[in-house]
Amino acid sequence: MTLTELLNGKPPEAFSSDQLRGKAHWRWDRDQHYAAFLLFDASWERGRVEGDETSANASRSRAAITLHQSGRNPDEAGERLDAVLRYYEAHPVRTDDRHFVEWVATALLERQLTRDPAGFSAAFWRLREPCAAAGRANYPWIRPQRVQIAGWAEEAGARDVLRYLLPALKPNAPCPAP
Repeated sequence: MTLTELLNGKPPEAFSSDQLRGKAHWRWDRDQHYAAFLLFDASWERGRVEGDETSANASRSRAAITLHQSGRNPDEAGERLDAVLRYYEAHPVRTDDRHFVEWVATALLERQLTRDPAGFSAAFWRLREPCAAAGRANYPWIRPQRVQIAGWAEEAGARDVLRYLLPALKPNAPCPAP
């Protein structure tokens, strides 16, 4: 599937960044990750052309995540994920869409798990630093991220990560402030 096919033969310039992002979310909601990536990537470019940094950042973050989720071009996905994390680390005052730092860090951990499970614990602790610099000091704060990472930590035998995560996963346990 190509971007042209997704847009029924129309060029991306015929749509605003917001319209393209809406189409991308529709695809993402249906687990059509590569199609969502193509649309988010086009939305990112349109947002930059329109001078809408907030829209562009939202689309860039989602393009990185959906490319990763698609399983296509894993090296490019890794570069894009890292670029999003580095952007928010370098611009901690940018609060728009900053929660995607957690999505990106979790995707990077998943990549680590598939490449070298023995390095999972070190990767987890190393990723907490750029997350903190980006304003997400309590990474992982988003509960589904915590649950996912705890499962991976168990799989990788990363007991130190489990000891850190499990208290916050108890029923009715308060979550620390973001």
